[in-house]
Amino acid sequence: MALLLGRKPHPTASRPQGIPGVDYADTMMLFAVLLVGIILVPGMDMLFVLTSTLGGGRRAGAAAIGGIVAGGAINTAVGAAGVSVILSQSPTAFALLSLAGALYMGWIGVDLVRSRIVVDRVEDGVAAPILAVFRRGAVTCLLNPKAHVFVVAVVPQMLQPEFGPLVGQVGVLVTMTAFVQIAIYGAVGLAAAEGRRFLLAHPAVTIAIGKGAGVLFLAVAGVTLWRLAASL
Repeated sequence: MALLLGRKPHPTASRPQGIPGVDYADTMMLFAVLLVGIILVPGMDMLFVLTSTLGGGRRAGAAAIGGIVAGGAINTAVGAAGVSVILSQSPTAFALLSLAGALYMGWIGVDLVRSRIVVDRVEDGVAAPILAVFRRGAVTCLLNPKAHVFVVAVVPQMLQPEFGPLVGQVGVLVTMTAFVQIAIYGAVGLAAAEGRRFLLAHPAVTIAIGKGAGVLFLAVAGVTLWRLAASL
């Protein structure tokens, strides 16, 4: 609370330990590099943007990105507020979150494998409602184990009382996260949207992409469950 209000906390107060000897500009540069690296790694967020754009066009892709950005803002804010520290000290809580994420990935994977995504159905009005895509994007990001690991391992290290009130620091981290997500996932969505003409003429390719994405979701979910089981 003292850090949140901008007051210097008691020396013995428990708080995330920042990076010794590194000033604010260097800390934010390090955060940006780590952020770009983790978002560039293909995962459930990127796959969701890709499949949403292929199935529903630019509007669906934009809605998916918007949902993921909203989920990313919540993840970052919650982690910066100290929940990430609690989770890092409670393996059971973190395991339960990872389990929820793995099960959700598995559900999306099964849904994609069973589906027959065809791009030309969008013109017939069969595409999912934009608000539904946005909500699913937010949930996808909130339950993404990769995001949890990043929040727990990285975000708390970026916070130091010397950098000022926590509210301002959180705002910077949230803004940086949103900017990088929009830049990277926006590029993925644009690439998918530009490829829709080809896919309109080759519906079998679109179906194969959707089912392939589903297999990837199931694979990531399986690996996550395996790691959870191995850690017990």
